[in-house]
Amino acid sequence: MTQPALVENCAPCTFRIGTNLPDFAVTFKVRELPDAGRLVESLQVSRADRPGAPQTLDVHKMTPVPKGDDFFIGADDINFDGYRDLFFATSRGVANTYADYWLFDPAKGEFTYLGNTPVFKVDAEKHELSTYERGGDGGMIYTARRYAFENGTLVVTASEEQEKAADGAYQKRVFERRGGKLELVKREMVRPPK
Repeated sequence: MTQPALVENCAPCTFRIGTNLPDFAVTFKVRELPDAGRLVESLQVSRADRPGAPQTLDVHKMTPVPKGDDFFIGADDINFDGYRDLFFATSRGVANTYADYWLFDPAKGEFTYLGNTPVFKVDAEKHELSTYERGGDGGMIYTARRYAFENGTLVVTASEEQEKAADGAYQKRVFERRGGKLELVKREMVRPPK
């Protein structure tokens, strides 16, 4: 599997992490809830050449899904090192989806937890990630961010935030990373279209 997928269960789901590596198989540790919902507590990840030694990846901040709904899992190279990294959606709403991300460490042959973030859009040419979170008012409230890896650490390189202000207007603020921190570079009031 190379594309993200909606699955009822991974029994297993198989991913190609690197061209010089065997496939990795992922299974879910699912907990059934009394209210007919279910959630994934962890991913069990094993290499095809080492099936008896799975790595456990704990899932964080999982919102239960109703029985019959699918889980969303995938692999993509988000740190642009030539190896695909794993992600698993922990919360899927009408507007926003959040996921746990684990980076593949080729030296160890294992995955390390990166964090829980909005689902990344990957721009392989620019070596850049971006997220967009809608907050309401017909899309007038939002947060858009761009990210990059600096010395192996994920950092926000730019951010645009728009929130409700007085008199039906919205305040937009734009930040850019300068000298190792985000600085406000633009602020403006925005009126909704009539």
